[in-house]
Amino acid sequence: IGSSGGSYSGVHPVRVRPATMRHPKPRTGTAASTAHVALLLLCFILVHPSFSFLPLRSNQAVQSKGSITLSFAKNPLSRIGDIFEEAAASTIDYLLMQPKRDVPDGLRRVRTQFIAALGDTNASSGTGAERWGIWPIDPGPRGVYLNQFDASLLSRGGTAPAGWSWDPNEFWIEEYGRIMEKPDFPVPAGRYLVTGGRKVTTVLTIDPPDTSGTQKWKLDEGTLYDVTHLPCRSAKYTPIDSTKNGAGGSPADANLADYPVKPGAEMPSIPGCNKQDYAVLFVLAVERDS
Repeated sequence: IGSSGGSYSGVHPVRVRPATMRHPKPRTGTAASTAHVALLLLCFILVHPSFSFLPLRSNQAVQSKGSITLSFAKNPLSRIGDIFEEAAASTIDYLLMQPKRDVPDGLRRVRTQFIAALGDTNASSGTGAERWGIWPIDPGPRGVYLNQFDASLLSRGGTAPAGWSWDPNEFWIEEYGRIMEKPDFPVPAGRYLVTGGRKVTTVLTIDPPDTSGTQKWKLDEGTLYDVTHLPCRSAKYTPIDSTKNGAGGSPADANLADYPVKPGAEMPSIPGCNKQDYAVLFVLAVERDS
């Protein structure tokens, strides 16, 4: 009703909104990236097992004062949990693969893979890479919790719901007490961009086997400890008496109160089993022709 030149006497001017509203400019650059990361982090927090104030998944043990209460009730939100778990994986990929982490020439980015490594944690090079393995996909979500060993592995003939097969003479467990599929052995020779999710992201080179089958490895920067993801713990267990086909030591003998394992700590021992701890390295890129 009013205009910029004045107003009617005794009546306050009223501003009339334009017929169309202005849409805010889309956020770009750092602001958009920050919002994206915040949203993905929220998804990560909602399902990450280390957040004990959240409802546990149906196949997870409840730990209280050293005792374990097993609950096998179906969680009606399990499907939603699965969706968020995928979002959590994407969150890790997004955070680890920001543009500031340049990919060296000759490498291509991949969805995060995981190397199980052995060696002197203070070394930047060494031998023995022929004993290293690699998981092309995250084995944790595909694993079976120890409290589900009978129901989800033994009763199914050793085949996990995710489709991998359990070997009673060599089984792997991670920090939350999930039995995992074996990594692929050995890690193919080549170059890998690796990180521990902390300060160092660098190229790992694994040489082809020499005449004796030994493979050398070398980091361009830092030590094996620097590229180890400390919260991820993993160990290989082998029964001391393998002639018993798993009866001499199995996941059933594990103490559920030992889990989850603290970042950087050794994996728990299991009665009747030998144990070999492995460092876990995140792989962000591999050679283009691999």
